[in-house]
Amino acid sequence: MEYVLENNSLLQEYLKNNKQFFNHSLPVKTDLEIVKTMHLYEQERKFRPTVLFDNVVDYNGKPVLMNPFKKEVMYKAISDCDSDYLSVLYDRYENGTSKINFVKKENLNSLDSLLDMPVLKHQIQDSGFYITAGVTATKCPQTNTTNLGIYRIQVIDKRKALIFMAETSDGYKNYEKYINDNKSMPVSIYIGANMAYYFCGASKLPYSLDNYQIASKLLGRPVNMYDFEIPVPAEAQYIITGKVKNEKEWEAPFAEFKGYYCDRRLAPVLEVDEILCCNNPFYISIVAGKESGLTLSAMQGECLMYFYLKNSNFKVSSVKYRLEEAGEFVAIIETEEPCEELIDKAFEFDNRLKFVICGSKVVDPWRELSIFPFRTVQKDYYYKGSVSGRKMGFIFEPRQQFIPVEIF
Repeated sequence: MEYVLENNSLLQEYLKNNKQFFNHSLPVKTDLEIVKTMHLYEQERKFRPTVLFDNVVDYNGKPVLMNPFKKEVMYKAISDCDSDYLSVLYDRYENGTSKINFVKKENLNSLDSLLDMPVLKHQIQDSGFYITAGVTATKCPQTNTTNLGIYRIQVIDKRKALIFMAETSDGYKNYEKYINDNKSMPVSIYIGANMAYYFCGASKLPYSLDNYQIASKLLGRPVNMYDFEIPVPAEAQYIITGKVKNEKEWEAPFAEFKGYYCDRRLAPVLEVDEILCCNNPFYISIVAGKESGLTLSAMQGECLMYFYLKNSNFKVSSVKYRLEEAGEFVAIIETEEPCEELIDKAFEFDNRLKFVICGSKVVDPWRELSIFPFRTVQKDYYYKGSVSGRKMGFIFEPRQQFIPVEIF
């Protein structure tokens, strides 16, 4: 059954600026085959496309969208402009207003089981089928502010899953507060929504700020919500509500973004109350270590670093976290005033960074480091509380005017 794109306005929004989209109508299975097919597309085309699989075996009418999060597509979707994204988003973040409208629940269909969603198994040694593009919404029980996070969720059976939240995450902080009060933590999890929620879910935003308010500010407009115990965007494709219990079970192994399997670990049990979908829904899945996941990491690094440096009175024109370095270990900062103080601030803000490169214009950083003069700054690099090497900052000296060679 071919999926009609015109029947879903959110999917049209996702694809509006995406020039690397393909529709795959041959039958495929959720058990490894979709991910393998994505790999073959990437090998053949030398880039990773966005693909809608609209003939998923046993899930008639429930297509799967793979690799939807491309950096320029996301920036355009959130900022609604064609350039200067960071400056626009910074102005909205600092000076914009937010508004949340609660609207009537419409066109929602009940599903009996988590197994009614086309959840994927991604890699051979993964311990099961995982939701990888669900935005998990939780609330701080003291302040009632909403936090968004993107956590992997292993489906166990019809109404049970395991949700892995790093102990440093804001979602886990909320979980501990409920558990300390001998309560389960209510959650809403949704798959498929405006890209601003995915950006907020991937970002290390201040814990005290309501993430839905931030999403509204970044979009520059009010946002519409359904009034569940933990609110959910009205355009959400799949919605899971439930409670995270004071109970843990073994989860993983799972193929993580760095290219290896994590060990088995204990993860909280998610007890599902309700599963819903909109009319003509599409399901999203992202593969760890591939473009969409790396894009989410890179974008939050770029935006939050830019915001931080601007608020620290540095004249910064651009910040880039390249996907080639996993979207988090190298920051390229463009500024007319490169200096050691800027490097220090960058390392202070993002302790994941191993390299910071700053200069007036940096296009091909490693090639330019081999050609042009620069100064270095070195700091101890800490991994899990211990020094494991040195991190380096590179400061490009002001360059003389070179006459570039023409390209024929």
